[in-house]
Amino acid sequence: MEIKKFAIPEIIFGRGSLQVAGLCARRLGPETALLVSDSGLEQVGWVSRVKEILESENLRWVHYSNVVSNPRDHQIEEGAEP
Repeated sequence: MEIKKFAIPEIIFGRGSLQVAGLCARRLGPETALLVSDSGLEQVGWVSRVKEILESENLRWVHYSNVVSNPRDHQIEEGAEP
């Protein structure tokens, strides 16, 4: 029998929680953060704000925005491409 484990990531929410996005990302120790969004989040300015926050923590990021509800396998594979 093959045993697998999936650990649910921390969920931080509430007023001002976006401000700690960079700190939380840094704590995970990535070389580069993958920022996944949709056009709605871009239009309201949240994506730009998260990019600024990540940059203020000296974190590199890659942005993937071709996301829809219930994405198809080829969309997920596209987002994972280097």
